[in-house]
Amino acid sequence: MGDEAPDFVGEEIAYFMQKYNPPLRSQDPTASPTSRKLAPPITFYDKHLDNRFSLKKVEVIPLAIHLSRAVNETIQSIKDRAVALPPPTGGFFPSREFRKYHGSNLKITDSEAVAKVYQATAASYCQVMASTLLLHPNASCWLSALHWRELRIGSRDQSKAFTDEYGLEVGDFDQDYEVPHEVQEAMDKSTKDLLRDVRRRHPALAYWDIFFVSQEAENLLKNMGDAAGMFCHQQCRTSGYTAPPCVPVSTVDATLAPWEEDSTSSASTPSLHHDHPSTPPGPSDVHDSSQGSKAARVGGSSRSGGKPEDAKKTGEAAAKLDQPRTAGDLWPRVTLRRRELSRPMHELFLQRAWSRAVENDTTFIIFHCGNFERIGYRRRAEQTLYLSDLIDVPNCDRPAYGHLNTGLYLSIIQDVIDRTKQRQREEVPDSKTRKRRRKMDAVSSNKRCKTRAAVRKERTEAEQRRENYEIVKEHAASRSLALLEIRYGVYNSPAPASFVRSKTKKRKSYGPDEYFSLVLTSEIASGATGIAHEAQLKVLVGGSTRSLGVVVKLSFKLEQLERLRHEVSIYEHLAARGVREGIPFVFGLFEDTETDTLALVMSHVGECLWTLWPDPCAYKDKVSESAKASYLRVLGEIHRAGVRHRDIRPENLMLVDEDQVAIIDFDQAELNPTEGAKRREMRHITYLLDGIYFPPGEFPSDKTTPERKSAARTLAVLDSVDEASDEDRGGGDDHADPEEGNPKDEGD
Repeated sequence: MGDEAPDFVGEEIAYFMQKYNPPLRSQDPTASPTSRKLAPPITFYDKHLDNRFSLKKVEVIPLAIHLSRAVNETIQSIKDRAVALPPPTGGFFPSREFRKYHGSNLKITDSEAVAKVYQATAASYCQVMASTLLLHPNASCWLSALHWRELRIGSRDQSKAFTDEYGLEVGDFDQDYEVPHEVQEAMDKSTKDLLRDVRRRHPALAYWDIFFVSQEAENLLKNMGDAAGMFCHQQCRTSGYTAPPCVPVSTVDATLAPWEEDSTSSASTPSLHHDHPSTPPGPSDVHDSSQGSKAARVGGSSRSGGKPEDAKKTGEAAAKLDQPRTAGDLWPRVTLRRRELSRPMHELFLQRAWSRAVENDTTFIIFHCGNFERIGYRRRAEQTLYLSDLIDVPNCDRPAYGHLNTGLYLSIIQDVIDRTKQRQREEVPDSKTRKRRRKMDAVSSNKRCKTRAAVRKERTEAEQRRENYEIVKEHAASRSLALLEIRYGVYNSPAPASFVRSKTKKRKSYGPDEYFSLVLTSEIASGATGIAHEAQLKVLVGGSTRSLGVVVKLSFKLEQLERLRHEVSIYEHLAARGVREGIPFVFGLFEDTETDTLALVMSHVGECLWTLWPDPCAYKDKVSESAKASYLRVLGEIHRAGVRHRDIRPENLMLVDEDQVAIIDFDQAELNPTEGAKRREMRHITYLLDGIYFPPGEFPSDKTTPERKSAARTLAVLDSVDEASDEDRGGGDDHADPEEGNPKDEGD
């Protein structure tokens, strides 16, 4: 903005831009020592990023100066079009009096406290400034359509010294408390539609890595500058195995990076301006990348600028992916290497932040520890992270922190709007293709009755599947090593992770007849025991490759590891007692040779009732009588084997067909339960299968139907009788019943 702000901006706006710096933050003396100690943040998934998405280079540039330019250009645009900004006293404008009254007095005890202080001060002020200036400058008061807050997207185990669960997002336009009425009234329909699309595509616009105020955190941010140059992205170290080819993917960078000048327009006119003087500035005029665009795409082709040779390469790669590979290619002798030596902590945090940005398709990464900050900009095409110089937050000058942080928020929303508009242009459907699809759908809907030949074919295929299952089960259950690859989304393992069967001795190398391959193809669900995935298990049998769909559950945290080992022990107990029907077959528990990750490999036993119900939130859909009888028979066998499940709910009840069912997730199960506890569990599954179900922790309300209220009262009475009977016999249940209304962790 320069030393003197334009008169129309007002004294308070100019003061905030030129003078606002947060005060020096200091840690509370009562803070726990664990708040200071940083631990390596690299996750298991970070090592499996596709090579085309991994971090290759780090550069340090004066990024803060370039970001602050967004403020100057936006304000100049408002001035050129004579838009009357709302008065500084309206809404939540961060005037001097407002900041004094709303200043945060939280004690800095850990990283969460640092995040709360930032949220209440700088984030609150700058999101209002950026949102009003860019999206709705003609609103009646200073409000925000943006929100900086705790997102908990992909939350992982973290120490009190660090958290990465905070970020910026667009508010929900269907909720007035998210995007106020005054803001929506000031936007035209195209702008609101665009922001709705931004919210749909990007749950988070940018992420913040927040550190506790400590010397270790300050040193880490300072040392990030030492990473400048080529960067070695950490990967799995299994050698001898060649990953299969994959189809190229398309990634989109913004039209212009913050430091790039637009050669097609005047330097004084920013890329988001409307040409009409009476129209407020808005995101709908972010530069069209189809005209002189510098937008970068990695592989693939697009309607807005793809080349024919790119499409040819895509087709060739897809053809290679479909071609069968020889046994020699698939099953070489593999070598397990030692764990990688420890790397500098700042490199580990850079890789984790980059990986999270790839996973969620964000561009900006902010590292903040209260008194110091670095801003990162992810350039997809170059696989380069551009880092700002170290920012001294309390002593920011030219620009001040208020100016810099407002420019950061403006640049974040401009970047994501630019990329969203590029995607929208690429996704415009071809009208001819759309008509053809409708015609094909109409034809396919006319089903024919099955012929006898078709029925015989289905029976033959079913028999072949059963035979294949038995062969794979026999051979895979005895292999000592599992090579695990991830092949979905942004993951395309450059090298597989090596998992050795639990309680077996690890060797240096393994031949083709000593291991099998696991290819994770999607994530099913995450919960208290870890993350479950669909996968393909492949094993070499008699010179040919056999494959089978399985489920792989990965556990990472200490508590998850303990629960998973307990679950395996329950499966082993059931198998020893002869329970085979209605539970998954366990191929084994495996330990990662490079990390503490555990993998439980099980057979795939269908879909859970939760996903099969037309309206899962209604809790009232019944299953068939044959399926109900099968569930009761399976649970009865489990009880007779001396096991109580303790987590009966729709997510853990699987259905293959009308009478083939299974019960999964025994991580909370107990051995030798009382007779009353087994009766309670059998009663609860019966009510559930009859279409009367209360999720754990839910209690009757005004919206609860009389039928469900009556069922809840009946269950409570019968359960209390059983509990009293158990206590009279001296066999009281030491474990709380999840079915009795106690809160429960999410299921796996």
